[in-house]
Formats: sequence, structure tokens, C-alpha cells
Amino acid sequence: MGFGGGLRAARAAYPRVRVYQLAFTLDGMADIPPVVVYPPDEEGGRRVRIDGSIRGRAFSVQDVARFMQEAGLQEFDEMDVVRSLLIEWRGGGPDVWTH
Repeated sequence: MGFGGGLRAARAAYPRVRVYQLAFTLDGMADIPPVVVYPPDEEGGRRVRIDGSIRGRAFSVQDVARFMQEAGLQEFDEMDVVRSLLIEWRGGGPDVWTH
């Protein structure tokens, strides 16, 4: 049984735990990440979806961190973005920003 409920539910259930650590269920299987970074477009922008809604286009890891902070994870920084199990990178990882 997975955690489910996305970032809002994770923050409510575990207010003192850094939410990116909650991507694993009790049995060790990963939940579906609530954050998706889509492949880069022709201009190098990558759409960022958090909890089912598009938050904007990111042009760097710093932009993704800003979207995470706006979603309520104020302590999220660039290193958290690179290491987080909450983020599904499509079309390349955090080091890919060209089409």
C-alpha cells in the first residue's frame, strides 16, 4: 500500500519530516512521484507538474526548486531537487536542459 495523496497529504501527515524522504512505502516499493519534470522543449524549458497541476516551465534546477518551494516545501533546494525520489524526470535527468 503506497502513501498516495501527494505533497499536501505528506506535509499534513508528517509535518516534521522532509517530505522528499516519503517517496518509499513501508514495504520499500516506490510510490508514483507527485512531481513530474517533462522533456525540454525547443527553447530548453521543461514543464513542471506538481500534484497534478502544471506550475510552469523550468529552465534550470533552481527553477524546479522554486516551484517546489511555492508548493509548500520551503526548505527544498537545488540538491534536494537533484536527489529527490518525489521527482520523475522525463526526457533526461536534472542535467538535461536542451532539446
